[in-house]
Parts: sequence; C-alpha cells; structure tokens
Amino acid sequence: QEFYSSRSAPVKATWPGVRPPEVTRAPADRTRAIGVRWDDPELTAVGVKVTGFKVFCQEDVPGDDKQQLVQGPLPPNVRHTMFTNLNPGVAYSIYVEILVEGLPHPVRCKPIRELPAEVPPPPHLR
Repeated sequence: QEFYSSRSAPVKATWPGVRPPEVTRAPADRTRAIGVRWDDPELTAVGVKVTGFKVFCQEDVPGDDKQQLVQGPLPPNVRHTMFTNLNPGVAYSIYVEILVEGLPHPVRCKPIRELPAEVPPPPHLR
C-alpha cells in the first residue's frame, strides 16, 4: 500500500540560523589594552538559541609563535570585553564566535585588526 500527501508550501531557512554582527573597537580604560563590542546577532530562523560568545585576540605577526588570548564562553547577554597586558606597537586580530545551541561549530564574526591603547605622552609645560 502507498500513501501520498498533498504538496505543502515551501519553507525558506537560512543556515545556520544566525547572521553574525560586526565587531567594533570599544574604549579601553587602560594602556596596552583593546576593548571590543558587538551588537546582537541577527536570528534568521525560528527556535535558534544563542548560548554564549567566545572572543579571540591574536597577535597579527608572521611566524608560529603568536600570543593568542581567549575570553569565554561569555554569557549570551554580554556584548563587550577587553583584552589587557598586550604588547605595545603590535597589531592584533580580534574576532567573536557565537555559540548556538545544537550547532557543532560556532558562527564566527569577521575579524578586526587593532593596536593596543598606548601611554599618552607626558604633558608639555611651558
């Protein structure tokens, strides 16, 4: 015996259900630091649940011996963090990974490249 059902309406889904936000620099309240922030990720499917974020900061220098710092997993309501004690004058690539319930791999934001805040020059008195 064979069974057939009537044709149903097409459903359009965007995988993986999350569109990553842009990562931007945030003010840092200390030297040798980089602050970063991001907006809410855009959820493109019903039932998608963001469970947290991981933020990566890696020296943008040639070679294999690169300093890499990781913060997280951060709670899903956090939208900023700061990396401190960075090497002055060295550029860093920073990106955010969005952790999504049920996905085997995180969704990664486009990286930004930044230099740590430097010590301001001493005031010039006359």
